[in-house]
Amino acid sequence: MNTQLIESVLESSDKEVFNQIDKASAVIYNRTLSDSLEQEVNDFLKIPDFSEISKTGTVKSIDKFLQKYLKNYPLLYQDMSQCVESFSQATGSKKVKFLLFVVASDMCRKFHTDVNDYRLLCTYQGVGTYYVLPEHTDFQTETPPEEHIKVLPIGSVIMFRGALSATEEYPALLHKSPPAKTLGTERLLLRLDTNASLW
Repeated sequence: MNTQLIESVLESSDKEVFNQIDKASAVIYNRTLSDSLEQEVNDFLKIPDFSEISKTGTVKSIDKFLQKYLKNYPLLYQDMSQCVESFSQATGSKKVKFLLFVVASDMCRKFHTDVNDYRLLCTYQGVGTYYVLPEHTDFQTETPPEEHIKVLPIGSVIMFRGALSATEEYPALLHKSPPAKTLGTERLLLRLDTNASLW
């Protein structure tokens, strides 16, 4: 596996990088969406009044739910189903909270960490999530210096630690949603979370 250590974040073009979350604050599966998948995303976003779909359960129950809901979007179904399976396997969480939603507002205006064990994010359209490497989070204002803000590319998948799995060596990842409304864009975002007992 071609894995590159970027300080406390592991990046790879191999999805097996998810299984190395115990060695980092975050892992990133670098990839680009195929033209066919991009077209399915565009078609999916044309569904009238779509805002979000959510499901909490086992990998099998979520897969069954997605297979039915995304029956006309086989590539999108397959991609999200694989994300759920990889996330569950890497975190050891038998239950996963799945959320696919459209973001058109300036949500999560401030950089923050999550109160959970782990989260996975993938932006299928729009602008990717903003994040800051843990070693660059020693700043005195709510907004880090611009040169330290990174943007996850469209299609790439990031899995990162929240406050409940943070350690001194691998702290929780500071991140935020890009200002979709200000940027004049619409995002299609996949979010997976652990910690079913907290919901």
